[in-house]
Amino acid sequence: MRRDALDADGIICDIGRSLDLLKTVLAEFDYRSLDEFAEFRGRNTTREFLACEVHKRLVRRIEEGALGSQASTSLRVVLRENQVAWSAYDAPGPEGKGIETSSDNLRASASCVQYWP
Repeated sequence: MRRDALDADGIICDIGRSLDLLKTVLAEFDYRSLDEFAEFRGRNTTREFLACEVHKRLVRRIEEGALGSQASTSLRVVLRENQVAWSAYDAPGPEGKGIETSSDNLRASASCVQYWP
């Protein structure tokens, strides 16, 4: 998470609450095939796609108050398959300008690195 300045306690967000939120969102995918999700039917569920989906779900819960009143300006989700294969999705957070959690066309950057020796 990113924000423009630290809060009065000198933090960006409460790490305990953030970890609980992340665990809650990731639990939705735990031990499930992505093919089981009706909303993913017909989609190519790449690492980049999944990073975007995790981002959208986190933002939705943050907007619903999961982290209290702490405002963040952007959020980056990184999924690591192993040391050299990873994907990241970086887009505005709940308080960032231009966020639309219902759209697949979020203003964002996505990165992917794979290296096969």
